[in-house]
Amino acid sequence: MTDQINYTEKELEAMANKLLEEASMAEISEQKEVELPKPRKKASRKKEAEPAEPQKTPEERLSELMEKGKKKGSLNTKDLEVLEELGLDNEAMDKFYEALEAAGV
Repeated sequence: MTDQINYTEKELEAMANKLLEEASMAEISEQKEVELPKPRKKASRKKEAEPAEPQKTPEERLSELMEKGKKKGSLNTKDLEVLEELGLDNEAMDKFYEALEAAGV
């Protein structure tokens, strides 16, 4: 009185996969919880934004630009970007250009 059940290959594979999955889940639930290391904090943006040197005053930057112009004899547009960064008014810009001309730059 043994009844034989015939399973298709797909049915056997599905049953095997289910058993493996259940066994895997049992193993996972038996494992101890492991604390993962905490991620390292990235360097704060403040440090990246700070210049290596202390911030120079507008007068110091203009003075350096004037000295550079005197040494080279001219200034290019990249050098003159400092003027835009400083946000000088028209009168201050005119005075600076006049000082450059007087210095022969």
